[in-house]
Amino acid sequence: MTEFSWQSSKKIANEPCLLYNRLEEIIMTNTNSEEKIIGIPRAMSYFEHYPFWYGFFNALGIKVVLSGRTTKQTVSKGAALVVTETCLPIKIYVGHVVELLEKGVKRILVPSIQSIAPKIYNCSKIRGLPDLIRNVIKEDFELIEPTIDKSAKNQGFYQFLKESVECFGITDFDTIRNASKEGWKLFNNFNTMMRNGIPYKTALSNALNGKIVLNNSEEKDHPISVALVAHGYDVLDDQASMKIFDKLDKMKVKV
Repeated sequence: MTEFSWQSSKKIANEPCLLYNRLEEIIMTNTNSEEKIIGIPRAMSYFEHYPFWYGFFNALGIKVVLSGRTTKQTVSKGAALVVTETCLPIKIYVGHVVELLEKGVKRILVPSIQSIAPKIYNCSKIRGLPDLIRNVIKEDFELIEPTIDKSAKNQGFYQFLKESVECFGITDFDTIRNASKEGWKLFNNFNTMMRNGIPYKTALSNALNGKIVLNNSEEKDHPISVALVAHGYDVLDDQASMKIFDKLDKMKVKV
């Protein structure tokens, strides 16, 4: 995902976190069985790719249902289904799939991201997520498992997207391509804000609401600055990171 777009800066909402929480509530509770609905676990690639999926699915009239934020119970549910040696992010992911099923969601997106460039492969835990979920969760649901592999033939990005929505009867590539533009718009705006120092939750809230804000009104003048290097699913998940950003902020350390 390398496309970028720029728009004029808009004034940030007065209470972005409240707006973010309200938007989450709407997304998480809208599970009318007559609607086209797809579940997305709030783990792993969610933290990087969710703005794209939100824009893409909504453009096609498909409602997205998220699992809740990670809790100790989420981790326990996932850990109960896998072997002890399984890494924490996967235990969390499995727990989120379980919680989507508990919400009554019957179609869950679990992509297999094999390779994003020729001969450059992902970690096996990301490549094999659909197989893992299929083998540890025995409930009746439809696993939506699109595969993208830039090292293989006929595994282009639009084919990947087609595999994500063909269960809803959507197979026309022009329709899929046009919907992807909405996904890219949100994704690019989200990343633009993140690169300009806008906090994650604020950037996500603004992106999902079609806004882009480049001035960080929440920035504090701390005497110490550090670089926090990790996967998004490790540091942006409050349970997994033990709220590392809040702890550093209380220590007057800027990340």
